[in-house]
Amino acid sequence: VLAPIQGLALPRDAFTWAHVVSMGVGGTVGQMLLNKGIQMEDALVSNLLSVLNLVFSMGWGVALLGDKTNALSLVGSVIVTVSVLAVGARRHQRQRRTLRSKANERHIPVAFSALA
Repeated sequence: VLAPIQGLALPRDAFTWAHVVSMGVGGTVGQMLLNKGIQMEDALVSNLLSVLNLVFSMGWGVALLGDKTNALSLVGSVIVTVSVLAVGARRHQRQRRTLRSKANERHIPVAFSALA
């Protein structure tokens, strides 16, 4: 059920309408590029970046808009960031082990294993 909106203020001049339209177009293009990037990237990396989106949104709100934050939000942001870094580090270690095992099988120095 849709309730009538009271007090809706629409832009009155072309300049303000241009801003509203440009925000819509910019948001749409940005989302389309984000979706394309997620399709092109590995699923784990995409998910980690989407989780970090919350932290970045809060940070940009504080830095650019002067939003107020509290200690609980900061603690949550730190927990999310540390978790993402831990998952990324674990994956990096796993890939490094895989490269080493492949290099040992081929008798290639680890530094050059990515080139093989």
